[in-house]
Amino acid sequence: MLLIVYGEIQLFVDYEYHLYGTLSMPELNEELLQFGRNLAKLRKEKKITQEELAYLANVDRSYISGVESGYRNIALLNILKLARALKVDAKVLLEY
Repeated sequence: MLLIVYGEIQLFVDYEYHLYGTLSMPELNEELLQFGRNLAKLRKEKKITQEELAYLANVDRSYISGVESGYRNIALLNILKLARALKVDAKVLLEY
């Protein structure tokens, strides 16, 4: 049996390639949820997809999804990248 640990994810793989695992979901933070709602709202107003925004901001599409859903704790530099890509002031994303 092989144990793979990545953060709070624990996966077990047996020798017949059966996969068993546990995943602890992080607690959602209201500020991160609000930031994600702001980002999604602005993105939809601009009529661009998560994939297009990711390309414009030079980040991965899954990162955009994680931020919009409140699961990613976004770094300041990425806030600035997203604001530039959306052509808005960063403070608009931070409104609470």
